[in-house]
Amino acid sequence: MLKNITKDQIQSLPPMINKDKIAAMKFLNMLCMYSVISKPLLLPLLSSRMMKLTMEYGFCADSIVGLATAGYCIFLYTEEIQLASNIGKVCESLVEESPMK
Repeated sequence: MLKNITKDQIQSLPPMINKDKIAAMKFLNMLCMYSVISKPLLLPLLSSRMMKLTMEYGFCADSIVGLATAGYCIFLYTEEIQLASNIGKVCESLVEESPMK
């Protein structure tokens, strides 16, 4: 799903408008923050769920966290350093253009 992801692909997604999905993304974002310290093995599950919601229901501010967490997990748990780097660059571009910096 993330192998050839680009900033343009993410930005071309429609905005997430479903209030339940936005709330789920905010909750998953909070879980990611706590999981980094307490349960790092949950991070791949949380980030993949965030990315699945983003691809199905659209882009929101918390989508950047899901993408960044996915890149972090790829770096930690695989040998795909180039893929993790590409995802990190996409995240950096999205953050720079985000109105919620």
